[in-house]
Amino acid sequence: MPEKIEIRAASRLDVPAIVALYRGGFAPAFVARTIFSASGIVNYLENIIDPPLANLYERLWVAANGPAILGFAHVRVLGDSLHLNNVVVGRKFQGRGIGARLFNEFTSWGDRLKVPRLTLDVEAENLKASNWYSRSGFATTGHQFFYEVSDPIHGEGEGQGDAAEISLDNWVEVQAWQRLYGFSNIRLQVGGKVYTVGRLGRKLFRLVDIPVGEIPALSRILKKIDAARKILLLRSSEIGADRRYEFLWITLRMTKRLGSG
Repeated sequence: MPEKIEIRAASRLDVPAIVALYRGGFAPAFVARTIFSASGIVNYLENIIDPPLANLYERLWVAANGPAILGFAHVRVLGDSLHLNNVVVGRKFQGRGIGARLFNEFTSWGDRLKVPRLTLDVEAENLKASNWYSRSGFATTGHQFFYEVSDPIHGEGEGQGDAAEISLDNWVEVQAWQRLYGFSNIRLQVGGKVYTVGRLGRKLFRLVDIPVGEIPALSRILKKIDAARKILLLRSSEIGADRRYEFLWITLRMTKRLGSG
């Protein structure tokens, strides 16, 4: 097949290939902790793409050679930043400038939107990618530490949360979303404090930047909601040596200025 690589907006027909590229581009243990492991990920991406007016601030592009999808990029506007969710090029097609062409496409879109900065997250161990981003003008501006919480945590905060008033604010809507896409976010109220708790498939809860002192009681509440799920914890600061938290990996938050901003 003659190689004529085109960068274009993704269509619904491209989505299965996009999912296959992502799942083939990362270790299974990593994929299992992302929405790309969810049963409804195809439905979710299709609804981002079509109809186009439904998502003015989120875009998917593909690198295509005829019907073959060689790579893709997924970006969205978060506050005053354009955030790169994913850019993936198939292993057989790397080193041909495809990633750079996808990169140019979404940065041009960010310039048109007059968004002042581009952000992305990359695994700290992926030196090839992080070095490429550094050469392209990105600087590391933060870290995210991934842990799996022990099942469940006892000791610190024992008994807290049991007597507190607990409610699930948006349960009906969350259940509908979960059944359609295979992932969702719960609004959990505990004694007047609201937590956003992610659910991924049938296996994981996901917590982001919860104060360490609140995690034991919250972990026990979550086990009462669904005892089969493990808890994935993401934090912008390191917890340190603690047997209750199994360290998984670190990602770097990298940032680049766009346009004249």
